[in-house]
Amino acid sequence: MRDPKTIRNVALVGHHGTGKTALAEKILMKVGKIKAPGISDFDDFEKEHGMSVNLTLLPFEYEGVKVNMIDTPGYLDFAGEACAALHVSETAIFVLDISAREVGVQAERLWDRGEDHDMPRIIFVNKMDKEGVNFREYLEVIWNAFGKKAMPLYLPVGEGPNFKGLVSIFSDEFPEEVQALADELKERVMDLVVEIDDEIMEKYLGGEEITKEEIGRAMKEAFLEGNFIPVIPGSVEKDIGIDELLKVIKEDVPSPAERIWEKAYTADKPLIEQPFGAITFKVYIDTYIGKIVLFRVFGGSLKKGDTVLVKDTGAQVRINHIYEILGKELTEIDEIGPGDMGAITKVEEISANQILTDPNNPVELTKIPYPQPIMPIAIEPKTKTDQEKLLQALHKCNEEDPSFETFYDTEMHQTVVNLQGDVQQKLLLERLHNKYHVDVNLVPRKVPYRETIKGRAKAVGKFVKQTGGHGQYAVVHIEIWPLERGKGYEFEDAIFGGAISRTYIPSVDKGVRERMAKGVIAGYPVVDVHVKLFDGKEHPVDSSDYAFQVAGSLAFQEAMMNAKPILLEPIYKLTVKVPKDYVGDIMGDINSRRGRIIGMDTEGKYQVIIAEVPYAELMDYARAIRSITGGRGTFQMEFDHYAEVPAHMAEKIIAESQKEED
Repeated sequence: MRDPKTIRNVALVGHHGTGKTALAEKILMKVGKIKAPGISDFDDFEKEHGMSVNLTLLPFEYEGVKVNMIDTPGYLDFAGEACAALHVSETAIFVLDISAREVGVQAERLWDRGEDHDMPRIIFVNKMDKEGVNFREYLEVIWNAFGKKAMPLYLPVGEGPNFKGLVSIFSDEFPEEVQALADELKERVMDLVVEIDDEIMEKYLGGEEITKEEIGRAMKEAFLEGNFIPVIPGSVEKDIGIDELLKVIKEDVPSPAERIWEKAYTADKPLIEQPFGAITFKVYIDTYIGKIVLFRVFGGSLKKGDTVLVKDTGAQVRINHIYEILGKELTEIDEIGPGDMGAITKVEEISANQILTDPNNPVELTKIPYPQPIMPIAIEPKTKTDQEKLLQALHKCNEEDPSFETFYDTEMHQTVVNLQGDVQQKLLLERLHNKYHVDVNLVPRKVPYRETIKGRAKAVGKFVKQTGGHGQYAVVHIEIWPLERGKGYEFEDAIFGGAISRTYIPSVDKGVRERMAKGVIAGYPVVDVHVKLFDGKEHPVDSSDYAFQVAGSLAFQEAMMNAKPILLEPIYKLTVKVPKDYVGDIMGDINSRRGRIIGMDTEGKYQVIIAEVPYAELMDYARAIRSITGGRGTFQMEFDHYAEVPAHMAEKIIAESQKEED
């Protein structure tokens, strides 16, 4: 079991194509952990499409420390994997591609998460060997995106094809080609250090000499607090900058004992002496092994044979096997301690993003904040008898990727999946086909419309069948009128003089409710209606509970058709957060969706637009906002209220509904 002081947990994050996986595997080869690339992207989808879709845990030893390095996907659709990696790591390493001349959308989004928690971050600027790159210009790109607290620890000697190495910014001598840049950046670094360290500021203002050691100490403290972000230029392809990155990981990245952010734990005593608590952050479902669950221990230790409490479900599970995992390769171990990461198997009761703890001394931990899924789709099995098989397969896929949601909509009779985007959809459909042998069709997502009325009407419902023997007889008189939106349904018994026996009054109510549930004009539930039963007739022999249910249903159907029936549609509150440059386009798009802007706000460099938009107009909004903003916009939506559908649109919806019934 490792001393947590000798552990470093780092997440490699950044946009797609920046070289995260290449960097991870180059490091593993450099330290002798693997002989050739291919350990990280082992999923069939990853191999076929040449892209990461899963986080991968890649531990290695380096000069006396154990580094738990987590490689993450760069596609926005799989930001949930990166969020999970950040949640269980002390430090994030942002891998940027200088040849792209931007930091990348995924990096921008994840940076904000790190900023919110003052997380230590390192920037590795990859592809310094590519034609036409300029490190000084790219620093401006970094500063514009992340702020001026990002400063180089090393400077490149040469650029593009002439890139041949690095020199420390604290060096006493610089190659001539670097001297001007070194002078400028050393001054900038000194300004930053003076700004963040009071002792150094006093010395600086007093004209005293400030040593390299003092500067180094101040930068280390600022790094731990998220106030200084070291930038390291490099090239994975040329193996430049990787040794310097490893040095920073070993010497500067905080250990789990140094950076304790879970409130359940304290720095007052060793983590090993505190109660066991862990977070599960990834599930793989292997064809042969079954479920493999990755977890991070925050305090205490876990031994083979221990029983843990799954805080989320209350289940108690015996852990018979503990492993160190490298990609998908498992090596069994007997015990794992605080700050470390590992895997467990044969634990069907445990899923991702759950808290595991000591049953006798449970602790509370913070769960992974996955991004909200924003793209709803509906699917159905190509073979109708595969519906149950589909639901089971979706559950297993959801265990491997908790960033999407799935449920069966009992009202619309649809299997609904809320996704992060099109690439995740493609992965899901391929997994269903290849892994679980379920083929599906994508079908339009149905909108949960409602029916109501705008006028008053009376009607008579008559159900009479008297053809000999025991028949059916019931006559009811009702009046209906609209209620305020959201009031639902009111039934008023206004029978006087015994026109209908008291025992049949609930039957009329039941018949009306059943008709309302089925709808009248388009097959959608009826809401916000008052029904008054004021007269009727019965037969001493032929009347029955059933007869009055049918009569009530018929009366309501006729009354509603004469009470100016309308369709209602769900209106959602849409909150959009975008860089200010995109505000005009976003507002124009919202207006084109019959939306109504109800508010605006500012959050740092982002503009927040709040609108009310019909749900029917938001089915493709995830694609639209990604297209408009290049992936830089985010949004959330929640149901707000129902409102009347415009008449010309209602006619079309009603016609389509009647067509389906026929």
